[in-house]
Amino acid sequence: MTKSRTDNLSWLAFSRFVTRRIVTVPRAIDRPRPIGLHSPTPLPDTGVRDRGVAIASPRRTQPGKRKPRKPRPGPTAPGVSLADIVASRLLMPPLKLFRKYKGKTLEATLLANGSVEFQGVPHASCSAAASTARSTITGQPMATNGWEFWQYVDGNGRKLTLADARNAYRTSGRGE
Repeated sequence: MTKSRTDNLSWLAFSRFVTRRIVTVPRAIDRPRPIGLHSPTPLPDTGVRDRGVAIASPRRTQPGKRKPRKPRPGPTAPGVSLADIVASRLLMPPLKLFRKYKGKTLEATLLANGSVEFQGVPHASCSAAASTARSTITGQPMATNGWEFWQYVDGNGRKLTLADARNAYRTSGRGE
């Protein structure tokens, strides 16, 4: 019994399919090494396995126990409001706040209750007012640190930020 030509062709097609499938089956890798996005060289082992499963850090000896976080030092530590600074009389309302942003000067007013008024609208925080002020220029709301954004002129004619007033409040011993 001889094989017909169509049998040989179908066997050939089948064998190519099987060969391709076998060749393209991925092999198990002992230690996968991530490749950098812009670099053809492997990055150091980050402890992450295939499929995004994280490996426990070797530094951690007791699972579930973490060191307590320390409060962040300096001007980013929470706890001081504009109302506190106004009450301490470091800033005397109504105080003109300003900022030159993208070639335009934005102006606001610090009110007696610690809120900031921009274009006739009072805002509960200096950051909300700064975000609104920047959005008048850019056309879209932008997260803004109002403590660093708003400036004022002190009694000596120096330009200071609200963060400077907050730091002065803290160093005076009233802020802790």
